[in-house]
Amino acid sequence: MFIPGDVVTLKESAEIDCCGISWPYISKHPQATVKAKCNSIIYRDVKPEDQGYVLEWPEEFPGGHDCIGVAAPRRGQYVAAKHLDLDFEASFAATQRAIVTVPNIEAPDGKT
Repeated sequence: MFIPGDVVTLKESAEIDCCGISWPYISKHPQATVKAKCNSIIYRDVKPEDQGYVLEWPEEFPGGHDCIGVAAPRRGQYVAAKHLDLDFEASFAATQRAIVTVPNIEAPDGKT
């Protein structure tokens, strides 16, 4: 769903994934950068919406951590995909992310 460098906006539902100490900061600064996808040894068949991501903010904040060295110290949190929305314009500027579309071609019998 998300790739490193994507810029995402956290939904209010993300509070459940965030440390209680960090939520006041995160709720006021809901935009973060995806650093990595979390891989779990325990749960191999994770639904896409439950996939966890390491997010990083541009500054240190109370309750922030380094997510086992993936994020900068005191600037990261783990959050599930279902609590994130992609900011496409910001992500495109950062990663040159592209959308692949399929043209709507009409078949000879008039069906699409």
